[in-house]
Amino acid sequence: MNFFGGLILVPNIPSYIAENIGFDFPNFIIGFLVTCILAGILGFLGGFIAEKAYKRINIEKYQEY
Repeated sequence: MNFFGGLILVPNIPSYIAENIGFDFPNFIIGFLVTCILAGILGFLGGFIAEKAYKRINIEKYQEY
């Protein structure tokens, strides 16, 4: 119940913190690049594992290799 209430209600942020919140373009770009790199690495690992598992399940198709 507390979780769903927190999704709807706005947090009570003190004014001295709220004044310092702004859009920081360099951090946005760095965060975007890091996210893209992590997604690429995790996608590569997931695809690699899925391909290995598929080859183990379907042995008769890949016996020639």
